[in-house]
Amino acid sequence: DTTGLDAGYWYTNLRQTVELESAVRALSAAGFGTFLEMSPHPVLTMPLQATVEDAVVVGSLRRDEGGPERFLVSLGEAFVRGVAVDWAAVFAGTGASVVQLPTYAFQRQRYWL
Repeated sequence: DTTGLDAGYWYTNLRQTVELESAVRALSAAGFGTFLEMSPHPVLTMPLQATVEDAVVVGSLRRDEGGPERFLVSLGEAFVRGVAVDWAAVFAGTGASVVQLPTYAFQRQRYWL
């Protein structure tokens, strides 16, 4: 429900203590371990990581790196750190397809003359 996110909410948010650390610790204690910072410059990713050591913390964008490409990189960062990403939903309607990769990093065919 976003009806309370008016100018008064943001003013109060700026003028009062946010208590991010206690909120993150409470979320961690409740079983949450993945945090995505939604901002154009993720300055809180490092403090979040320091607050909860096992957490996966990913920023959504970077300064001067916005748009869908950056967001896909952020999803990739989360994926390689163990977060389940519904790639079919991410790429729905784009024409992207799954390709077969070698099961071994150096798998190749030799061609001898």
